[in-house]
Amino acid sequence: MKILVDSNVILDVLLMREGVLSDSYRVIRLCSEREIEGYAAAHTVTTLFYILRKDFTPDERREMLFDLFTVLKISSVDFEKLLSAILNFDFKDFEDCVQDECAAAVGADFIVTRNVKDFENAKIPAVTPEDFIKIFDSQFENAKLDLESDKKMETQEEIFTRDNNNYLPVFNRYKIVLERGAGAYLYDINDKRYIDFLAGIAVNVLGHNYKPLVDAISQQAAKVIHVSNLYYTEPQAAAAEKLVKLSGLDRAFFANSGAEANEGAIKIARKYAHQFDAEKSQIITAWDSFHGRTLATLTATGQPKYHKGFEPLPGGFDYVHYNDISELEEKISDKTCAVMLETIQGEGGVYPPKDNYLQKVRELCDKHGALLILDEIQAGIGRSGKFFAYEKYGIKPDIVTLAKGLAGGVPIGAFICTEKVAQAFHAGDHGTTFGGNPLACAAANVVLDTVPNEKFLAHVEEVGKYFKEKLIELQQKYPDQISEVRGEGLILGAQLSNSKKSGVEIVNECMKRGAIINCTVGTVLRFIPPLIITNEQVDEVTKILDEVLE
Repeated sequence: MKILVDSNVILDVLLMREGVLSDSYRVIRLCSEREIEGYAAAHTVTTLFYILRKDFTPDERREMLFDLFTVLKISSVDFEKLLSAILNFDFKDFEDCVQDECAAAVGADFIVTRNVKDFENAKIPAVTPEDFIKIFDSQFENAKLDLESDKKMETQEEIFTRDNNNYLPVFNRYKIVLERGAGAYLYDINDKRYIDFLAGIAVNVLGHNYKPLVDAISQQAAKVIHVSNLYYTEPQAAAAEKLVKLSGLDRAFFANSGAEANEGAIKIARKYAHQFDAEKSQIITAWDSFHGRTLATLTATGQPKYHKGFEPLPGGFDYVHYNDISELEEKISDKTCAVMLETIQGEGGVYPPKDNYLQKVRELCDKHGALLILDEIQAGIGRSGKFFAYEKYGIKPDIVTLAKGLAGGVPIGAFICTEKVAQAFHAGDHGTTFGGNPLACAAANVVLDTVPNEKFLAHVEEVGKYFKEKLIELQQKYPDQISEVRGEGLILGAQLSNSKKSGVEIVNECMKRGAIINCTVGTVLRFIPPLIITNEQVDEVTKILDEVLE
């Protein structure tokens, strides 16, 4: 369904007019969530900004226009021309733009306005926001009834059964079937709403159904999805350039997952070291780390429970305890190829580095000619409050790996390295069929254009600080259940002590109340929400957690 939205409806929302806000807000929200396709005439936009001319600065007007573009499409207009008109209040080029004609041009089904009488002679029917909501709800219900009459909708239990009968049983899934999302919320097939503080395990950094991301993916899919790495593509070139600039390193490589990114980092580190000494092959990682599930990255993961049954594992890996610099001093030598660490341990229980640990690791690597590989698959992409978590600790790695949030939900992985390391690889030494495909890189470019913004990262820092304070309040209220709160930005963990309930029980009870959280290593409640969450949404989750712990 397509609609043309009049300026008075948009003003209801911008000015929060009482009495009419609810219906107008729902119209705009339906456009934002892509339930319907919303347009605004250029004349509508210029009228809107003329009315607000005394209330907003040019920069604020520019920002409002960009915000409006993420919700409504502006029909039949050159964007730069419209932007210039709004900033300079010179609207003469748009005075003859008739909304009725615009509505017909875009194939709109309705004009949504509070002044229906102004459109009595229009070719397209005009309705109030209230009447449009009734029409939409009626059509939505009819569509549901039609679907049910053609094909009985599957129940949750039927989907459980079908999945259990066909999918490899490697996941302990929670008993809900998720269907759609919007912002920081998810909805199951029974239309129950959940606030999502897991974000697909630190993946959905921009939340669900983020319109610029959805648009970028759909537009790229309409052009080309995949061509292989035998050819150049602009989205990949742009994404690589942005990563190199942001990281302060020199070369990027794209894969499909975090495990592949780490596998590539291990390969290039070994190849680099073998230039100097064929026996310089030891890679030191940390106990309780997590680096992936391929055989090499599984071995790099310092958790024996993941190793069982997959022996013999690749050789050359040794382990030290994270944050214990003396143990690393004993283990490292001139035969060490690389030290590979998570900047902030995630799966192992959310442990940030302490006492200048990473600076000391960097010094030891330099002393022994070993490379420092930092795995930022979970802690990177702004989650710590910096785009790269290592920026918080005043160091730079030789190689850094990324995945999860890099494309906002589209599968992708990457490693970035210095020029001297990059020179170890030549054509044919490494490769991928799907890695860095145009679709994934188009999505990554939206993330790379959004998350590094100073205001965005400041928001992560501010909300993360507020969230940590609220968790500490719960720790003080329930000292017999929570012994410590750890983390940076929006990667936070609450260590459970001799809790009356297990971590899994707490997660399940939160889910029943409409909050999705996570428990890792059995005793740490882990919070890795979308980076767009607000203080109010933090309050929503901590209130539910309070009820569960009480």
